[in-house]
Amino acid sequence: MPAPNIKQAHLIPSAQFLPNRFGTAPGWWVERHGNIIVAMPGPPAEIHPMWEEQVEPRLRQLATGDVTITRNIKTMGLSEAAVDESIAEFFGRENPYLGIYSKADGIHLRMIARARDVVTAQARIKPMEEAIVTRSRNVEADSSMPGGMRGAGILRDAYPIESTETCKAFKLYWQRCAAYLVTEELVGSNGDEYDDEVYTGRLLRFYTKSHFLDHLSRDTGGHLDPLQHYKLICLNHLIDVAAYGPPEIELVTDRPDGGRFRVV
Repeated sequence: MPAPNIKQAHLIPSAQFLPNRFGTAPGWWVERHGNIIVAMPGPPAEIHPMWEEQVEPRLRQLATGDVTITRNIKTMGLSEAAVDESIAEFFGRENPYLGIYSKADGIHLRMIARARDVVTAQARIKPMEEAIVTRSRNVEADSSMPGGMRGAGILRDAYPIESTETCKAFKLYWQRCAAYLVTEELVGSNGDEYDDEVYTGRLLRFYTKSHFLDHLSRDTGGHLDPLQHYKLICLNHLIDVAAYGPPEIELVTDRPDGGRFRVV
């Protein structure tokens, strides 16, 4: 067994293992001097089931008093002044509370609600969230902001993406891969803004000409075969893969949360 995997089995005296059904790295539940520390693996397919099945239920049993929930909305291409003006009536409330934050990637809005239980807290925050989403779609875009008119146009025509039991999941495997790049969707290139790139496909794209291929051709070497560029358009990320052949694609029926994908 590789040394890094053996290291994953180490445990400090005050910790308990949290089993990982989808990977080799277990989590830790640590209790010491009245404090609790939870350490979990990073991959989403591992951390989400561990949190939902083991950590969250355990914390709920320990929690007393009110429940606090938060919701975050990120706008793009809108100025802080414009957003502030459109939702001014919601500021100054205590429950739910609304805060506005200007960041490099847009204006962030955070709603916080407290109640005796989760259902009541969610009911308090829902009307505010729906009103903010509706009004933000009608705010005039600021062309000087990151994303500008394009960002606001996307927001007006937007709708939520939801992962349900009817969604399909696929596993892609490249036998020979030379490089890959994972980019956050806001800053990554989806190919539509470059006229000199050529590709086919929509969510899984095959490029015959791209900046990624140009970079690898210019800055790397030792390739025995021509590189092929594939791009996956995911929910929150863009994934570029440079390989020497197409991937093997498998329809996955086991959901990371232990349920079953419905194969249609």
